[in-house]
Amino acid sequence: MADSEMTSAIRLRRLIAEDSPTIQGYDQEEYAQRLFYGERPIEGSLEAVAAARRTTGDILDRLTDEQWARRGTHTESGRYGVEAWLEIYAAHAHDHADQIRRARESSRGSARRARGTAKALRCGSALRDLRSRV
Repeated sequence: MADSEMTSAIRLRRLIAEDSPTIQGYDQEEYAQRLFYGERPIEGSLEAVAAARRTTGDILDRLTDEQWARRGTHTESGRYGVEAWLEIYAAHAHDHADQIRRARESSRGSARRARGTAKALRCGSALRDLRSRV
């Protein structure tokens, strides 16, 4: 999420500072794999998200009507402007938080199922032991 937030912050800056910029798409899965998402400590990423949001908010607070109307072209979705950027990224962190919650719930569900299966296996083993004694 941090890399996406930083990328989005740069995209906004390009839309404002450059005339008709080309906003490059990227493969988030490749970023995750190649940038060690599963191995890095989360604290630095949280700080990066907070900094990107804070500094971008400072910029948004100062935009003129003319700057709000600025546009570029996104390589994957075509015409792309400041307002479209805001629509996408206003909910971005919340969307990722929801994904994390769902993954954690799924993981807990898997762990409960695994514990249940292990318990059933232990019970089955106990039954076999009893049967072998009878």
